[in-house]
Amino acid sequence: MQDYQTQTTSEVYDKYNALFDEIYAAGRDAEPDGWSQELQDDFWARIDAGTLTEAQKIVDYVNANYPDYFEAYIGYTPEEVEATPGLDVVAGMTLWGFGGTDCNFNAAPEVEEGTEVDNSIVDIAVADGRFTTLVAAVQTAGFDTLLDSAGEFTVFAPTDDAFAKLLGELEITAEDLLADPGLADILLYHVVPGVVSSETVVTLTEAGTALGENVTVTVEDGKVFINDSEVIITDIEAENGVIHVIDTVLSPPSGRDCATWAFTDALGNTYDLVESFPTVEDYAAVIPAAYEGDYAEAFPYESTDGTDVLANARTAFIGYWGPLDESMGDEGVPNIAGIKKLDDYTVEVTVNGFSAPAVYSILGIEITPLHYYGDAAKYDYENNMFGFDFGDLSKQQELTPTPMGAGPYKFVKFENKVVYFEANEFYYRGCPKIAEVQFKETESSEVPSAVQTGTADAGNMTYSAERYAEVQSYNLSLIHISEPTRPY
Repeated sequence: MQDYQTQTTSEVYDKYNALFDEIYAAGRDAEPDGWSQELQDDFWARIDAGTLTEAQKIVDYVNANYPDYFEAYIGYTPEEVEATPGLDVVAGMTLWGFGGTDCNFNAAPEVEEGTEVDNSIVDIAVADGRFTTLVAAVQTAGFDTLLDSAGEFTVFAPTDDAFAKLLGELEITAEDLLADPGLADILLYHVVPGVVSSETVVTLTEAGTALGENVTVTVEDGKVFINDSEVIITDIEAENGVIHVIDTVLSPPSGRDCATWAFTDALGNTYDLVESFPTVEDYAAVIPAAYEGDYAEAFPYESTDGTDVLANARTAFIGYWGPLDESMGDEGVPNIAGIKKLDDYTVEVTVNGFSAPAVYSILGIEITPLHYYGDAAKYDYENNMFGFDFGDLSKQQELTPTPMGAGPYKFVKFENKVVYFEANEFYYRGCPKIAEVQFKETESSEVPSAVQTGTADAGNMTYSAERYAEVQSYNLSLIHISEPTRPY
């Protein structure tokens, strides 16, 4: 069987099977060692093509079956995904566990980082002594380099007392705050690009922060408030900007709308989903990389239908290169040596060795009618023609969803819990006289009345005294089969 399927002898099959394992073990970038570069390139091309196919199948499967989850998981509606090339891949990768989206809030003003300056905002905050929590937060978030640079910044700086008030309200420690994923947003909400002096602040109603969200500015009774925080000291000048001291930490607005979303795959590659989107090829590269190049671990798990990419590539590799081996002499394998037709109704199967599982496997081979699944014009047993072109099972695959079968009846349809069959005119013992048969799904309790009224000719039912009493009531005469202790 194997020789016929691969069109190679067992010796040639074993040779290329071993080569497949050696090339795989050597790795994609290895120098050929006992095989040609052409063999190696073909090997990896088959692996890549198979992986790409599975990636596309996952994208198609997710988009066909789970659009209701898109908005919750990737931030886009099904309509947006359908209308935007690339979002289908984002949906597939996200719902299959190979990445996720993050919200890009309203675009923040650009803040350019320059060279380090003396007497910077950070230098002043450190030296002052009233901003230890703020300084720790800036350093933890990695913004100290920015605020040390030659750019121009306005910082609304909460004091340690302001942070202590916030920690008390939230019932957390300073360490908890520094570990909060939203720390960077809190800090950016306190920075306004450019130098905004107190004289300018009082003329404003709002100011745009580095977070991309505005703070409100109000003046009441000579006091200036940024949102609900009072400005208690103004115009502490630094080489790269100005500090205004406030008595309450500013909290970024919750539930902010995302302007856009960004997607980050399982390897850390990020796409802004405005100008850059992941492709199916990107997805196909991420799958093996996530498994450290181990395709045997990746598949069949990363497949919608259990396809084993490595096994399929092995079969294709051997099937292509094996017949080209010099020892084959361009002859191939014309038939399966162990299967012989003895007459129109008898086939002899010979196996090499014996095992119980093999017997069950052989006896379980399905026999299908040539006129339906094959092409009679391509059948000539004596000349090794078996009703189809070697390697082309497209017709059989096309007909798999609508099987004909080889028994006395053919499946027609399943509808309203009824399976409809019709007589098979090609049945080898002749067409049945009963033209149509129906099998209906029904409850056991419905069987007696269905048989009695004629809506069913026969049925199975489980035992109960009430059910058998019902059957008895429908019969005019009863047949008793007696045993010493029980009549039937």
